[in-house]
Amino acid sequence: MTQSKFVQLGDFNGRVVVGNIVHRVLDDVYIDFGMKFNAVCKAPATDGHKYTIGSKVLIRLFNPELSERFLGSKHDLTLLEADASLIKLIGVPGQKRRREVEKNENQK
Repeated sequence: MTQSKFVQLGDFNGRVVVGNIVHRVLDDVYIDFGMKFNAVCKAPATDGHKYTIGSKVLIRLFNPELSERFLGSKHDLTLLEADASLIKLIGVPGQKRRREVEKNENQK
């Protein structure tokens, strides 16, 4: 069991990871960070429009799978989400390509 890659990752609480925005509903952004479930975070009030599908973001992960045993239930229930908080935007779609074009134009 200790040979498992998952176990070798250790404790998730507070781990900072990079993810991609894969879906957006109003102020909620769904972030794929490479595990079983996406993290759902609120886009910030300022510059929230920059958080578009395909953008790279930095998140602080607390729990890769939210589950809870509710009162009167004999089974755990999963919310199909990871618990995380959004730290910052680190890249937007097409940003690298725009930089290359600007660099080539400046060399002329």
